[in-house]
Amino acid sequence: MLKERFSLLAGALAICLPSAAWAVPGQSTTANGNAFASVCAGNGFSGFGAPGDALNGGVSTSSGSGAFIQALNCATATSASPGAQAQAGNIVGGGSFNGNLYNNNALAIAAPGVIKLLANNAGSSATSFSGAGAQGGWNDTLTLNNAALTGQSGILIVPIHFDGTMTANGVGAMGRTELGIYVNHGVLQPYNNAVYAAAYSKFQTLNSAFNPVLHQNSVAEGSILFGWDYQMKPFGTSDYGVGDSLTVTQLNINETVRFAIPFIWGTAFQFGIYAATSAGEIASGGAVIQNVSSDQLQNTIYWDKGAYALAGDGSGSPLLNFTMTSGSGLDYSQAFVPEPASFAMFGAAAALLGWVRRRRTAGLSRP
Repeated sequence: MLKERFSLLAGALAICLPSAAWAVPGQSTTANGNAFASVCAGNGFSGFGAPGDALNGGVSTSSGSGAFIQALNCATATSASPGAQAQAGNIVGGGSFNGNLYNNNALAIAAPGVIKLLANNAGSSATSFSGAGAQGGWNDTLTLNNAALTGQSGILIVPIHFDGTMTANGVGAMGRTELGIYVNHGVLQPYNNAVYAAAYSKFQTLNSAFNPVLHQNSVAEGSILFGWDYQMKPFGTSDYGVGDSLTVTQLNINETVRFAIPFIWGTAFQFGIYAATSAGEIASGGAVIQNVSSDQLQNTIYWDKGAYALAGDGSGSPLLNFTMTSGSGLDYSQAFVPEPASFAMFGAAAALLGWVRRRRTAGLSRP
């Protein structure tokens, strides 16, 4: 009997509001101006709750015995100083579950302005949800100043460019990626505040290509999850079976998502940009159906050029006469694209499962 797990596909359902007192490492505990990264790889992988929260609480686990052992290797990292890079991985999970082999790995690198993620999994439906996940992001403090508007509300438009490839080959393979934003350690929702509602509306308008009516049943199309009423963008792949609505075996991503942050002129606010990805399986059962999934997002998720501010409820034209300062000292009026050499180890990490993928793919077939 096939047992299905949709936690990777519907990770947004597990979103909760973080608080500064929460013990789980992640965006709520990362110092402003610093970056955070988290990875897990192994067997018994259940996906992620929210971008910015350490996968599996950042703790490696092992349970069971003999042929039925479930094991996750996990790691977390924060940058040593404001503006520095955080790196978690390259962490590897591999072994046998009841005689069925799995191999996976994950790597996450983040610095203020830039996120790079990689997750690979090669296994079968006869494992107990083998998979890998990676996430990263950064926190910072911003203050926008315009002498004539001090104390009034405004909306900052934040462009985040997303570039990468997601694949899922073999029935049951799947991947999930989410990109989200926090302000003062909370998700942006349109309730109990007119400016927050206006920012949410602006977010919808600026990303109207991701129409929630057209794409509400297709994660792979990348519809914005308006149903959960916060500013987040998902991407997904799945090879669940012939003719199934979830079957999207490859997704090439090259786009800019524009978030809308409400703020007060002259008042500092904290913000965080976080992304999370997972490569694994949507179903588990007795049948040995080999599958491979890979989320290669090392081409960069980064703060893009073209950030601008709007006065009041955002209905007017973009403002030109203002300054923007950050706690980290970074200039957020510019795009952040790192030198390729600074992330050189991604090449080796991406190739780690190359021999497994070639061997598995050669034998893939649909029932």
